[in-house]
Amino acid sequence: MGARVVIVDDHRDVAVAVDYALRALGHEVIIARDAEEALRAVIQHNPDLVLIDLVMPIVDGWELARSIRALDLSRQPRLVAVSGYASREDRERSSAAGFEEHLAKPIGVADLERLLPAN
Repeated sequence: MGARVVIVDDHRDVAVAVDYALRALGHEVIIARDAEEALRAVIQHNPDLVLIDLVMPIVDGWELARSIRALDLSRQPRLVAVSGYASREDRERSSAAGFEEHLAKPIGVADLERLLPAN
């Protein structure tokens, strides 16, 4: 099995499309619909990568990234911001929140292959 990935997106269709692509590349996927589910998934599944939609109700992706970084984990996952907003300022804000990368929606298979090569 490839990498373990948590997808955090409140839009089911988006999450399912990325899930399908990642599974086709040989990776294990857990979908979380909000920050609370995402934190539980990160603690329970120890993922290699977390793809986080930035614009979500209640707790946004930037706050979720800071919360994940504050967890006492044996190994921190790689965090990638996913958003329709990708200006320089958006990318800087993502970096400051603890993201290693910022991808513009829609995410393509090439983006996923670059993040996690197929097995």
